[in-house]
Amino acid sequence: MFTRREFGLTCGMTSALSIVLWIYAALLLAGGLMGFVKAGSRASLIAGGAFAAIAALTASSLLPPILAVLCPLVLAVMMGRRFLGSKKFMPGGLITLISLGVMAYAVITLRLLH
Repeated sequence: MFTRREFGLTCGMTSALSIVLWIYAALLLAGGLMGFVKAGSRASLIAGGAFAAIAALTASSLLPPILAVLCPLVLAVMMGRRFLGSKKFMPGGLITLISLGVMAYAVITLRLLH
């Protein structure tokens, strides 16, 4: 049985992870805005804003640190499927790579805190 601490629900985050999450949130928001401006995609705007909000709230310690892993994981899966379907690196491949990097950094950082 896992405890709340093992799921990252009670531990704090390092300032480095917070900075990474703030940068990630800014990139997601910028990508959502770019998708809206270039292609008129409201879905990009909403998804980019929603995932950016989750990353920013997690960076601010207002949401549990486990979301620093789950948010990029969900986005990597969604955008990875898009990339595999279209074979176009932008934006699916780029967001997948960035999300996997953020997720890996969060897993390592949160694991070291235990």
